[in-house]
Amino acid sequence: MHATDDSRSAGKPRSWLARGAVILTLALVNAAAGLLGLQLAVPPGFATIIWPPSGIAIAALLVFGAPVWPGVFLGSLAVNLYIGGAVSSDGIVWPAVWVAGAIASGSTLQAVLARALLIMRFGRLLELRTWIELVVAMIIAGPLCSLVAASIGTGTLMLTGVVALPDAAHNWLVWWFGDTFGVIVFLPLALLAPGIAAPIRFRDATVRGFNALSVLSVVLPLGISFYSYVLLSNVHHDRAVSDFNKLTDDNLFALQFRFAKYEQALDAGVALFRGSDRVTLEEWEDYFDTARLTENLPGINGMGLIEYVPPGEEDAFLERARQDGAGAIEIKGEGPETFVIKYILPVEPNREAVGLNIAFEDSRYQAATRSAETGQAAITNRIALVQDKTQSAGFLIMKPIYAEGAPLATAEDRRAAIEGWVYAPLVSHRFLSDLTQRQGVDFELYVHDGSEPARETLIFSTADPDDTGAPEETRVSDRDPRFRTVQTIETLGVPWTLVWESLPDFERRHRTELPFLLLGIGLVVSGLSGSLIMSYVRREDAVTRQVQAQTLVIAARERLSQSLLDTSEGIILLVDGDGVIRRANTYATNLFSPEETSTGLSGRRLDDIMPGFDADRLAAFASGEPSAKDSPDTFSTLRIDSARGSRLFNVRVTAWTDQDNAQRFSVLGDDVTLQHEQARALEVINRRWTTALAGSGIGVFDVDLETNTSIVNDTWWHILGLDPSDRDPQSIFMSHVHPDDLGRMLQNDRDCIEGRTSLSNTEIRVRHSDGQWRWLHSNATVFTNGTDSGRPSRHLIGTQQDITALKTAEAELQESLETFRIAHAGAPVGIALLDETGRFSRVNEALCRLARRDEAQLLSNFREELAIPEDRGIIDETMAAGLAGDSEGATREWRMARPNGDHVWVRSSIALVRSSDGERRLWVECFEDIDAARQIDQMKTEFISTVSHELRTPLTAIRGALGLITALAKHQLDTKPAHLLDIASRNCEQLIHLVNDILDMEKLASGKMDMALERRELDALIGESIEANATYATEREITTVADLGCDGAMVEVDAVRFQQVMSNLLSNAVKFSERSSAITVRSRPVGADMIRIEVIDTGPGIPADMQEAIFDRFKQIRRAEMEKQKGTGLGLYISRMMTGAMKGTIGVDSTPGEGSTFWLEFPRA
Repeated sequence: MHATDDSRSAGKPRSWLARGAVILTLALVNAAAGLLGLQLAVPPGFATIIWPPSGIAIAALLVFGAPVWPGVFLGSLAVNLYIGGAVSSDGIVWPAVWVAGAIASGSTLQAVLARALLIMRFGRLLELRTWIELVVAMIIAGPLCSLVAASIGTGTLMLTGVVALPDAAHNWLVWWFGDTFGVIVFLPLALLAPGIAAPIRFRDATVRGFNALSVLSVVLPLGISFYSYVLLSNVHHDRAVSDFNKLTDDNLFALQFRFAKYEQALDAGVALFRGSDRVTLEEWEDYFDTARLTENLPGINGMGLIEYVPPGEEDAFLERARQDGAGAIEIKGEGPETFVIKYILPVEPNREAVGLNIAFEDSRYQAATRSAETGQAAITNRIALVQDKTQSAGFLIMKPIYAEGAPLATAEDRRAAIEGWVYAPLVSHRFLSDLTQRQGVDFELYVHDGSEPARETLIFSTADPDDTGAPEETRVSDRDPRFRTVQTIETLGVPWTLVWESLPDFERRHRTELPFLLLGIGLVVSGLSGSLIMSYVRREDAVTRQVQAQTLVIAARERLSQSLLDTSEGIILLVDGDGVIRRANTYATNLFSPEETSTGLSGRRLDDIMPGFDADRLAAFASGEPSAKDSPDTFSTLRIDSARGSRLFNVRVTAWTDQDNAQRFSVLGDDVTLQHEQARALEVINRRWTTALAGSGIGVFDVDLETNTSIVNDTWWHILGLDPSDRDPQSIFMSHVHPDDLGRMLQNDRDCIEGRTSLSNTEIRVRHSDGQWRWLHSNATVFTNGTDSGRPSRHLIGTQQDITALKTAEAELQESLETFRIAHAGAPVGIALLDETGRFSRVNEALCRLARRDEAQLLSNFREELAIPEDRGIIDETMAAGLAGDSEGATREWRMARPNGDHVWVRSSIALVRSSDGERRLWVECFEDIDAARQIDQMKTEFISTVSHELRTPLTAIRGALGLITALAKHQLDTKPAHLLDIASRNCEQLIHLVNDILDMEKLASGKMDMALERRELDALIGESIEANATYATEREITTVADLGCDGAMVEVDAVRFQQVMSNLLSNAVKFSERSSAITVRSRPVGADMIRIEVIDTGPGIPADMQEAIFDRFKQIRRAEMEKQKGTGLGLYISRMMTGAMKGTIGVDSTPGEGSTFWLEFPRA
């Protein structure tokens, strides 16, 4: 036993210098392996699934002895110093150094303990006699000893606060698994590495290490597996992060949209107060009910008015509030100023808030002040509403109201002009609930009032949406989400921090086992490769020992065998220790020296006829050096040039000594040229067929009908989802066939076997390893083969292919066709399919009812025959538009003729359905009954026209009366009555303008507006327009610059309507330009046939998404800087219609913040 130990300790360093070199090398290898392990970390959490240093450290201590443990410690220390960031730009971080030292100590103790336990159980030379002992050794070194480093490391991180207590168990388990996995994979690799004399015997034989090629064949698939695992895990995680970010972006947009709706409601309330000197409670209630704020604003608690009460005017305010219907108000609360809630609706839930001076509390006061000074909507910080009995987190949103006509240029001006605020009180759990459908399902939302998430600033949580007080923790649940996003936004002047955390439903949908499956397959392949290589090494050792034993027997019987050797059809040479041939058989002589039959090959050197077989190589072989034996070119298969040409020989060399103890070698060579060529040809054919079958997914089987056993290819196993095994495929297959299909398949097989059919062709269902039923298409035929005994052998051979996808597609197609049939028959609108000529090929019941015809009558008609004669041109236009892909042009309204002579208005949409190659197949057309809608639209038009005509006469009388009163009593009225008359006159003019616009709109829409087109000089018309609008521009202190470049150019227009269009554009330009600025009117040619007129202002500009919409009816831009400019929203619509009637076009080019350019283009006359 002691002699064995000494022989196996040859690898241990004898001197301190050698030991130091081993320790340093081990430290470097351990550190490099640690960095490799870090590369295998995957999100989330970036846990390392395998820790290579754990296996390498144990192997090093087993090979080089326990004294090299400092190398384990130093390597582990270096890696953990790197991980912990112990060295930074600010110097050494000593806490990180202590943590790294503690973790390195745990790793070292683990390796030392594993070595000690293995030696204690199996001896210093590890004697593993059975496979069970091998498994026990791996359990001791892996799962058992890995408890040490995981426990010490996790405990250290807990004590230093790096890992929280709730996360300790998960951290320990990941650590333990990584170390265990590292031992199981890298301990055998390290012990079997080239040049390592591993102190292991297995099944009474010394374990010999791998060569470099063998190690590469194990490590390469292992590395590819780990890389694929990391790559797939990262790709899947990135995709999940992208999906989570989309959910959070949608949720944030919904929150911002909800704030925008509230701000719009506040703006509307402000507009109500600005349009009247006083708004009573009754008028406020009318607005509140008409706007349906409780329905349109999710989570609203109410909306009201806060009025600024200057010092000393409290009594006047209370009297004014009583007169306005607010009743007896008591001012509650004191503050630096008096901002009193005058109205708030609905009344009952908010009664406690009426009369409250919101300046009593700093957050409310600061928000009101900020809103007054900026002119923008403002929000308070988290507060508790006085009317909220639960005292949940809440806040106020408010928008300022300024005195009419007061300057608002600076914050001081706005502060001096403040009259009050329209405001809305909100409770956070009502306002922030249900922003999106996935809120609370795929993610939790936490909203904090401030720029940092903190326990005391939490105002909302989907985990506890009805929480009425401040939560105890920032995160409600103890679970650790896989995805978490934090974002701080500016909310009406106040920062809010939003935290989104993923929920189990989302995480389950984004979890995949594919990386682990791929890793598992790679490990299995690597393990099988290692097992095969180990088996080959052991078999090679056994063969070598047998050859050496047989050599002694051959040497003793050499003389008796000489006659047999001379007749052998192979090379047999006797060579001395100097590499000189002493004897050769007849075959070798004829092969290498046919002309020297007398002396033969005797006396010639072996390396003359077999290059590489010199004396040194033969001596190395005799001494037992592995390098000589392992060279396949020299001692395995050798190509030799001879008198018969280049031939391939299997060469074997046997060393022995004669009776004089002289070294001798027997060199034997078998000519395997023909066998090698045949084997290569068969290998190429087999590889081609195997690749073709595997690539096409075809499983091949061969059933011996005599023994009822079968042979299958790997693809056949893959189809069933099973691993190839030694079990009988026939019995496995029969047990997996669906019971309903088994009898039919067996009957088809019997018919084929008994000659009734040539093929057994069956579609069957088989149970896959995942438990699902898969469809297979099986083809088989009978094949008769001869045997060595002369008795014919019958086989059922065939192929099987997975057709589950085809079957599924067939079922889905059938279901799709049935769904289309039901939808077509039950559709509430008429639907028809037409051939390329426009003839109906299929119609539904709804179309038959609409056309008052049965299906047979419709199928005998072309589509244009349904229209009255006047509208058949429209039918042709829609088909042409559909052919061109114009969906708007393919939808038109026309009159459908009915058999009784009546007609009905319909709206039809037609589309061309094409095949995948672009060929036309059929037309699909939908018909909608719009007869009632057309009648209603006509009634509406007539009503608007009648009302507008009836309003014009009294309005004209009112305007005249107001003008007469103003003229007669201009110098006799006080300021306030005169101001009221001025307001009445302006509003009367506005109403007359509105009535005129409506009448013009009605005339244009009905085609009743007459256009007196005549040739006029364009620049002269423009000059008249500028002069007509000069008074309005002067009132606004606006300068009009005329840049007219079309001198003498003529256009054909209605001069009155042209002036009306120009008046609309000029008044808009003046209205939206700043005082004391200028507008420009420019004319210039555009090409040879067109003339362009431009009206350029310096106003706020028009957003891109509104530049087309402003030409529609009643469309205006809703923006703070434009709300003070009143209008009907009809001017540009009427201008567009009139311009089109004069064969011109109108448009706008605008950049927000830089002004707008409205343009007209007319053809030259």
